[in-house]
Amino acid sequence: MHSLELLRLAGTEGKLPFTYTQGIFTGDALLSRTRSQAMTKFLEGTDIPYMIFIDDDQEFQPIHVIKIYNHLKTGKYGMIGGIYPVRGASQLSSYGWEGKLAMDGKVRDIEYLATGFMGIARWALEKVVDKLNLPIVNQADWARCYPFMEVGRRYSDKDAKPFLTSFINKKHVKEKVTEEDLKTLLRQFGITTRPHGDSIYISEDWDLCDKFRDAGIRCYVDTSVQIGHMKETMHQCQDVEDIQLKAYNDKEMFGAVHKQEELMRSVDTDIAEFLKVDVKEAQKRINETKGNNAKLWNEHEGSVEDFYTNNEESLFDSALLNLDPEYFSVRLGGLINFRGAKTLDVGCGNGTATFMLAEQGCDVTGYDINKVSIDFCEYRKKKYDLKGNFTTKLPDEEFDLVIAIDVLEHIENLRDFLYNIGKKMRKGARLYHSDWFGKYDPTGQKVMWPMHFDTHEERLDAWLEEAGFIKFDSVWAVKT
Repeated sequence: MHSLELLRLAGTEGKLPFTYTQGIFTGDALLSRTRSQAMTKFLEGTDIPYMIFIDDDQEFQPIHVIKIYNHLKTGKYGMIGGIYPVRGASQLSSYGWEGKLAMDGKVRDIEYLATGFMGIARWALEKVVDKLNLPIVNQADWARCYPFMEVGRRYSDKDAKPFLTSFINKKHVKEKVTEEDLKTLLRQFGITTRPHGDSIYISEDWDLCDKFRDAGIRCYVDTSVQIGHMKETMHQCQDVEDIQLKAYNDKEMFGAVHKQEELMRSVDTDIAEFLKVDVKEAQKRINETKGNNAKLWNEHEGSVEDFYTNNEESLFDSALLNLDPEYFSVRLGGLINFRGAKTLDVGCGNGTATFMLAEQGCDVTGYDINKVSIDFCEYRKKKYDLKGNFTTKLPDEEFDLVIAIDVLEHIENLRDFLYNIGKKMRKGARLYHSDWFGKYDPTGQKVMWPMHFDTHEERLDAWLEEAGFIKFDSVWAVKT
């Protein structure tokens, strides 16, 4: 309404090169029929030479309407409009050939122009009616109109060819009938094709563009006419590039971690399927795993290695850890977008970090002495078509990156462990370790992790130095 008021004021001040009549169309839930009625009433009820569609969520200036008018007045354009983003500004609403449309201020031929700010010449609509033999539908009621806009399918030429070939090969169809002849015939039944791109389900405004082209009229956009589109906030055309860049960065930089975060929502189902137990039982054991694991530790009489070698409870313990809201931002945060490194994931657990790094393009081996965990990783790898290698034996290779997430606190002879890991890392290779050595819950009131060797924390830096590492910060160290 604000934009229309600016247009009205420009008219009263003599700043418009035209006079205009405003028509508001509401009350029909079928958008294609509403727009078709508007164009039909424009043809039959007025002698005005040009019309322009303006959706009620568009923000524009009088100069934008003037530009469209001036284009139409030249007689060269039967359809020309402005550009605006879709709601949310993830892309432009109009569609250039092969999906490309530069916002360079030029007038461009376009495959599909969106109706939200679309100018149309009377002569063009008359030509569409004549060339396509459009009938009047709903002749006797309030919805009387030419079907200028219809919703339906558009086959690509590639996808349509088998159908067309089968028609041509029918005995009752003469051999001289061409594919173009058949396309013209099929158009009468609402079946049309497009020369480029995929087959699509087409909207009413894009259908109008196809009808114009079938009638020999090209569709254009003036990319200097950039309109705002209202959602919760107003989006301008320049927002599209920013939002697309953000979407690209989210996918390329954070896509792998988001994927693992999403998959973790099904970890209870995965464990249930893997162990062949009920999902409710798996959920119960995840919720109770801290107490169950602590009890098993306190009752265990063998070595630390024996405790973890075939520990089914570790599946639930790792699942609970991965479901922590801070796991992906805090524990894995330093590894996001880390690419191209030959990587060893020590104590890989359920494989989350291995899968994430492999998705980011690293050559990753997940290592865990717990055979149950490794078997579960292989199960998830196959189920979700993930990447990464898994083993219960420490590989005899050199690595660019070694990660140990919530692992060092579980190792009794940590000094020797760090030394042995260091031997598998070339000079300049990096060690990433995210640790929690404490035995108590965050309030310090209850022993939750009796299996943690908390006394190692104060000696960790010295042991890293002895193993040939230079500490960079609390989680990174570099092999010298």
